[in-house]
Amino acid sequence: MAALFAAYEDVAPLPEFYAANLKAVLGVLNAKHHLALSKEDQAGIDYVYRSAFFRDGPELGYTLTGSGRTGGVPSYAELMAMTDAAGKAWSYLSTEERFAFLKDLESKNLIVPVVGNFGGDHALRAVGAHLRDLGARVNAFYLSNVEQYLRQDGLWEAFCANVASMPLDVSSTFIRSVRGAGAGGRGGRGAGPGGLNFLSSLGGMTAETRVCGGRRP
Repeated sequence: MAALFAAYEDVAPLPEFYAANLKAVLGVLNAKHHLALSKEDQAGIDYVYRSAFFRDGPELGYTLTGSGRTGGVPSYAELMAMTDAAGKAWSYLSTEERFAFLKDLESKNLIVPVVGNFGGDHALRAVGAHLRDLGARVNAFYLSNVEQYLRQDGLWEAFCANVASMPLDVSSTFIRSVRGAGAGGRGGRGAGPGGLNFLSSLGGMTAETRVCGGRRP
């Protein structure tokens, strides 16, 4: 995987491909999904595509405009090539089967972005209500390191109550990513390339949300 990305490291992006891809993206959103995109919406898509994906390519970083090689934060290429402590690659690009699985989900419109505040009163509860209507359960919830911001903003209890309102079972799992020794829970993994020192940590959602005021009966 690292060799694949390295082969594209010095390949310059082509403006004509950018223009064709942008037209195709807007075409899918407008014609296939019938979204009423305003001029501002289309300009925003153009900006993000140009400022990050077109300009940085595989070196796309944590910030919208800026290489992932700054500040000890991995680039997209580095993330895709990372392995666990046993040397096994898990990214969706690591095998053809994983890529095909994710592509199939996307093709069926089963990857649905939700914009909202984890500690707010709508987004997570609406997701939970929708899953309950479908008779489904939350299997995994990737948190990254969002909890530290929820705690510092006094929103962690509200977030906990939101999660507790979701349809959970004993297998429902939080997946966290934290720096170094701050990684708690079970299933920790070692540092990434360049000593980035991020650890992944797992936690049981049902057990952890028993501590909040909005826990399920």
